[in-house]
Amino acid sequence: MGISLLGEGIRDLSKHLWAAQLALDLLAILLATQIVLVLRQWLADRRNALREQEDRI
Repeated sequence: MGISLLGEGIRDLSKHLWAAQLALDLLAILLATQIVLVLRQWLADRRNALREQEDRI
C-alpha cells in the first residue's frame, strides 16, 4: 500500500515538474526575445547618432 501511494505522489509531482519546465522554457524564450529587441533598438539608436555626427561634419 505504501509503495502504491508513493507511486501516486511521484506521478503527481511529475505533472508539476512538467509545468515548471514549460514555464521555465517560456521564460527563457521571452528573455531571449527581450534581449534581441533591446540590442536591436540600441544598434538603431547608435546608427542614428553616427549619422547625425557625420551630417555635422
